[in-house]
Amino acid sequence: MAQMNGKYLFDTIMDCVDSNIGEGEITSSRKSALHAIAKATTYGIKDIKTFFLLTTGNTLEWYYRQRILFHAFGQIKKYPERSIGAIANFYGYADSASFNHAFKQAFSVTPTKARANPELVKDNRLVYGDFQQTTPPKQTIDDLSEKEIMQMIDLHEYEERGTEEYGFSPTLSREIAALADKLGVPVYMFMDSCFDLVVDVQSDPDYLPPEVETAIDLGISSSSELEQICQYYDCKYFELNSFMVDYYHQNAEKLDDE
Repeated sequence: MAQMNGKYLFDTIMDCVDSNIGEGEITSSRKSALHAIAKATTYGIKDIKTFFLLTTGNTLEWYYRQRILFHAFGQIKKYPERSIGAIANFYGYADSASFNHAFKQAFSVTPTKARANPELVKDNRLVYGDFQQTTPPKQTIDDLSEKEIMQMIDLHEYEERGTEEYGFSPTLSREIAALADKLGVPVYMFMDSCFDLVVDVQSDPDYLPPEVETAIDLGISSSSELEQICQYYDCKYFELNSFMVDYYHQNAEKLDDE
């Protein structure tokens, strides 16, 4: 791949993303934004995505979603007569709840509070200089094989979709993706199945959270006691066994005296 002028490419990405969202009606998709960047810079879409990922640590798709939220905030601030739900639908969100959740994650404030106090929302447009290092990075695009590049991009996208759409942690999202790969099934189909299974299990009237079930099995009387025992052993609840709990109970008074 040809040598990139980092700042030029970065600023072009910022401009093209914003111009493809705009203040008014959205007439272009993320795909259109990518093609606009490719046309303006003459770089391939894969190279553009990889450059952005290595520079910022996030995918271009993630950044696009963040800018959509900021442009939506512009509408919230400019048109107080428009409902939050209407603006959410305008920017591609199916309902107010999902928009509110994404907005609060991005800006640490709800859309309603942002409308009342617009100074709480800061412009989230990225600046190239914020990512510059005093020492050269250990990895550059040219150091990576095509397979490694695609794995990096896919991994970040799996994490984002797992956390944003299903509420999984980034770690769990990676583990689900790895298991799907081993089983040879599409990752997102497998995520859907995992989420459906969680919903089915938790909707069972007899369902108990695993930490509660563990506490009952080990004779632990409360969640606070479970937390104390885990702190004492510096372990997770699922690492406990009856011997550890018995020893803790036998020495509880001594621990209190200390």
